[in-house]
Amino acid sequence: MRESHFDHTLQNSVRHGGNIPAIWARSAGRETRVLGLSWADEVQLVLTLPDSGIQSPKDLKGRRFGLPKWENVQIDFARAQAIRGLENALRLNGLEVSDVQLVDYVISSGQSDAPAERIAGTQIFSGRRSGGQARELVGLLRERWTQFLEGCVAAQLANLFGLRTVIDTGSHPEPLIRSNNGTPRTLTVDQHLIESHF
Repeated sequence: MRESHFDHTLQNSVRHGGNIPAIWARSAGRETRVLGLSWADEVQLVLTLPDSGIQSPKDLKGRRFGLPKWENVQIDFARAQAIRGLENALRLNGLEVSDVQLVDYVISSGQSDAPAERIAGTQIFSGRRSGGQARELVGLLRERWTQFLEGCVAAQLANLFGLRTVIDTGSHPEPLIRSNNGTPRTLTVDQHLIESHF
């Protein structure tokens, strides 16, 4: 039942969340319908280590950018939103995704929204659902590449580990640059709910 939040398989369900799972569900043939959209701006950070020499998105040209690759999920929306965040940051500087070296960071356990509680022995979270981005951060810290993280957890992790924010596309004045998985969020229901319980 919990997985229906992503794949829209539970009959008569109402879902409010990121747009990538809603688009995926519809493209996979689910009878899901959009009732409305909501927009809540959020932090969308391209992060790097302070000694990387990367000051702005134009410095990403030719550099390594870590992309999460969750193996045990049907919809890897973390990967999709990282690519979108990178694409938005680069376009502001006349660059394309092909101008950076994409490196897969394979995450083989858990779910893409399950929290990691510890990194290298350091307590990160209290165990509440928090976005799961701590696992993705491990790649940035170990492999020393640039990474995209979003939401308040991204700001918390950037502060906790002293990371440099290359850009926050979530605070850009242009809404299309701020658009990503969580902006806009979709309010969806399945067709059966509309037809039988309008």
